[in-house]
Amino acid sequence: FRRLIKELNPRWVGISVLSSHVVSAHHIAAIAKQEVPDTRVCVGGVHAETHYSDMLANRFIDYVARGDGEELLHELVRGDDPGSIAGLCYLENGRIRVNPMRPP
Repeated sequence: FRRLIKELNPRWVGISVLSSHVVSAHHIAAIAKQEVPDTRVCVGGVHAETHYSDMLANRFIDYVARGDGEELLHELVRGDDPGSIAGLCYLENGRIRVNPMRPP
């Protein structure tokens, strides 16, 4: 994985997190940032959504998507202000920011 991530040099890495795979998700995020420090890592899925503060405690994770992530990721990659993206959690000045959920 290290060689592949380095070769691909992604601007973004998305990781879907189930509780049974949380350790692996943290490890993948770390590898991605170690190999491509400028990449942005966004996690989503049931575990990430309900444990967003634990996920953001990992310095290799930049964002947590809560709820359906398709529109959220599009807005994030497009460069929209994170504060305006519904369902997004992230660190701002060392504090967790939790944006309101996107309407169903």
